Amino acid sequence: MLPILVTLLITTPILVLGVWLYLHRHRFAPSVRSVLAIAVYLFIFLGGPVIYVLWKRKGVAAELAVGGDASGVKMLHNLVVLWLAGVIGIGAELLRKLRRREKK
Repeated sequence: MLPILVTLLITTPILVLGVWLYLHRHRFAPSVRSVLAIAVYLFIFLGGPVIYVLWKRKGVAAELAVGGDASGVKMLHNLVVLWLAGVIGIGAELLRKLRRREKK
């Protein structure tokens, strides 16, 4: 149960902060927006491995796979793929915005 709680404690602030920043993005100076975007990116970047390690070490994926198929293990691997895609996508977008801001 602890890994699921930690997963919720990591993903909920990411979603809330991301939505809040998106809705209020015009209220901040460009430099503040960049710093906040980097903070969200680092939170996502560090949160994924923490979730993976907790789920793997505590055996949550194995508990989900008790039914005979490997759905829990597949879900854990899908989580890694989604995290990696998110980190690469968000990192590329952040890098593009920072480079564009430097050229101005």
